[in-house]
Amino acid sequence: MRIQVGSIATGYKDIVGTVLKQGVMSSPRGIHTAEILGASIVFNDAFPDMPTGVGRSCNAAIGIAEALQLFAGESHPDLMISKFPNFKNFTDGGAWFHGAYGPRIKHQLPKVIEALKSDNHTRQAIITVWDPRYDGFGDVRDTPCTTGFQFLLRDDRLHMVTTMRSNDVWWGLAYDVFQFTFLQKQIADILGVEQGQYTHNAGSLHMYERDFEKYNGLLDSRSGASKIFISRLSGGTLSEKRASAGRILTNDPQDLSGFEDELRRELHG
Repeated sequence: MRIQVGSIATGYKDIVGTVLKQGVMSSPRGIHTAEILGASIVFNDAFPDMPTGVGRSCNAAIGIAEALQLFAGESHPDLMISKFPNFKNFTDGGAWFHGAYGPRIKHQLPKVIEALKSDNHTRQAIITVWDPRYDGFGDVRDTPCTTGFQFLLRDDRLHMVTTMRSNDVWWGLAYDVFQFTFLQKQIADILGVEQGQYTHNAGSLHMYERDFEKYNGLLDSRSGASKIFISRLSGGTLSEKRASAGRILTNDPQDLSGFEDELRRELHG
């Protein structure tokens, strides 16, 4: 099923409503769930944002932390747990996240950027997140929901396609779309092109029955301005931008722009 919207904020109610109205009930792990198989959500406006002001809460600091770790190729479990204690439930040994995306894509991202520079029509700019050597065995708490990313450069616009095995429209989608479009935006800036369309594919796009009533509180349109504003990180190269992201994550204000210092204070304040 294809769902086409403007942004995550303007289209959020439509996305959740589609899952509730057209989803089929299933019970993975014994939990009643409305589910659409093979869903594809196309965002025409992919600028990094969250569905704030539409009748649900979003924690800006979680989004910022996840987006920066993804792009920097890092994982900071101590930061996540200190700010958001519930994350400890997803750690192994109480100390690390098995499925952390940052370290999984760290060494793949430079190759993707070089591929796009070498052939601006390449179809091989792919990052694989799922690792069959370690994932899917059921003996970890944090199994990655994302399997991979593809980047396509057409007409000086960088498009991105994400593939997920599983995505919860209430608890996961808002933060996933934010961090992945943040990654898309930074790569577009490095290449000197515009950010294009973002496509979000999920093998299972779902909502748990216990969350169904929350849909009734959603608004048709955003009330007020976005509470999240993500601009470009300092530097023109991947290494420079990653260094900026790392300083924000480690609460090091040295050489940060005003925008970056605002992110640092939002995350650590």
